[in-house]
Amino acid sequence: MNIGTITKPNIKGQIVIPKQMRDTLGIKENTPLNLVVRGNGIYIYPIAQIVAKSENVSSYSKLLEKTQGAWAGDDWKP
Repeated sequence: MNIGTITKPNIKGQIVIPKQMRDTLGIKENTPLNLVVRGNGIYIYPIAQIVAKSENVSSYSKLLEKTQGAWAGDDWKP
């Protein structure tokens, strides 16, 4: 097991992400972070973009346009 930076949460459960790590990952003051529990740990990932529910249809349509014809000619028969 590699030990990196050790920190402790305060009374509210808040921790500080060290500046060097924030800089490496491009985490700024308002960067949204995704926290995921995996096994006995918490993984924190910066999120580049949040898509609002109202944007889902538009985003899905754009994705379909980008991948249009990508599976053309594939045999989909079982």
